[in-house]
Amino acid sequence: MFSKAQAYTVKSDSVPVLKGASIRGMSVVDDSVAWISGNKGTVARTLDGGKTWEKLAVPGYEKSDFRSIEAFDKNFAYIAGTTDPAVVLITRDGGKTWKGPLWFGIEGKTFFDAICCWDRSHFIIISDPINELFIVPRILDGKPLFPDTNDLKSTPGESCFAASGTCLRIDKRGRAWFVTGGSKSRLFYSRNYGKNWINFDIPVISGKSSQGAFSIAFSDDKNAVVVGGDYTDAKSTAKNCVITSNGGSKWKSPEIPPGGYRSCVEYISGKTFICTGTTGSDVTFDHGKTWKNFDTNNFNVVRKAKKGKLILIAGDKGKVGIVTVQ
Repeated sequence: MFSKAQAYTVKSDSVPVLKGASIRGMSVVDDSVAWISGNKGTVARTLDGGKTWEKLAVPGYEKSDFRSIEAFDKNFAYIAGTTDPAVVLITRDGGKTWKGPLWFGIEGKTFFDAICCWDRSHFIIISDPINELFIVPRILDGKPLFPDTNDLKSTPGESCFAASGTCLRIDKRGRAWFVTGGSKSRLFYSRNYGKNWINFDIPVISGKSSQGAFSIAFSDDKNAVVVGGDYTDAKSTAKNCVITSNGGSKWKSPEIPPGGYRSCVEYISGKTFICTGTTGSDVTFDHGKTWKNFDTNNFNVVRKAKKGKLILIAGDKGKVGIVTVQ
């Protein structure tokens, strides 16, 4: 566990092979292997902990916006395209070839915000509402299994944000969560692999299409941090972060909030979380009660290794960085 005496810093630069792409998706496998994705059909992989990146071609999807990615090792990864076409693709050979679509949405209507995987053959994806209904199928061996639609009704103007691929989270015990924004901010929760859902209101700013809960991260099944705000008023700290210690039915505001709109929050260890957005990045050592800014650059997503300590961060203009702890 990191202590309060430790300082977080970011070393970042634009990666030439990414050609200025906006990076939104990120999956850090371990201290060596990580994958990123974004607009302009961008998918890239590092095998040396983010020091160098290899851009991977996705033939036929050069104009797609891949805002979410889930990788298992240096060879195996899923990517999800947002819209037109909204697709899920898979590679088993390090991006040399892609198979799919494993799942695709309704043309002109489906917008995939995020994908999460319980294992290599069982994943869940979320789409913005169609006819005021969130579309959240789980896919098992290529076959879609749909939840009870009565559990997933949206309010007019409510949606998810495909800002960092972290509006949706899962755990190994079959639980899943996603957060919403726009006209209303809510947390949807399933304890049975997405078959049934319940929801709770979140006291994050909402009411406009640019406002809401953008990202959630858990330290365990009860303790979580939600960040968001208003991306058109990026410096505002009004209702941009809340914390829960009981799984989401009750929320508290931080004593010192993050420094503005934040599109991604990531659990690190102990009571430590990091969040990032267009006006900077912040760290908390007390489970979200107080936040301290450690970088003022514009980023979209920050993720920690599933197995290891590597923390990577990325944003617009092909910028990717390594978060270090001293």
